Amino acid sequence: MKKYLLLFSLIGASNAFCNTAIETETAQIGAKGDMAFSQSIEYGKAKDGSSGGTLTQFEYGLSDRAEILIEPFFYQWDSPDGEKKVSGTGDLEITPSYMMVMENDWVPAILIATKIKVPTGSKDVGGTKQYDYYPYLIFGQHYSDWTFNRIAKISGACPRAG
Repeated sequence: MKKYLLLFSLIGASNAFCNTAIETETAQIGAKGDMAFSQSIEYGKAKDGSSGGTLTQFEYGLSDRAEILIEPFFYQWDSPDGEKKVSGTGDLEITPSYMMVMENDWVPAILIATKIKVPTGSKDVGGTKQYDYYPYLIFGQHYSDWTFNRIAKISGACPRAG
């Protein structure tokens, strides 16, 4: 039974496509008061140029079932072939999440989250000067030594295009 529920959680959820980057949030959250910080640099290369920027994440456990994720994009750049390189500050993203269902044997953890984009970004690097939101569900299940997570868009919700 556990295998079938896991398979349904991974395949049965709708895909989260709305012109957004791949989400890295998981259904496994920390305990109340837990804090985490991560910093990395992203680089992308395409036929028509390259782009990149900093990826910063602050996470805080509001309770054993709720957390907040704050992602300021301090520096972004875009370097199209044959054009001038542009750079600037990216938008701020704030994502509160709540675990509606705790993982238990064959039942996956289910979180509801809403990514809120605060328009702090430079127009040069895609800042829209508009607030956006993106509600979604995350299904998470442990199986043996593996952890599976699946993000599912909540129907009808998509960020506005720039």
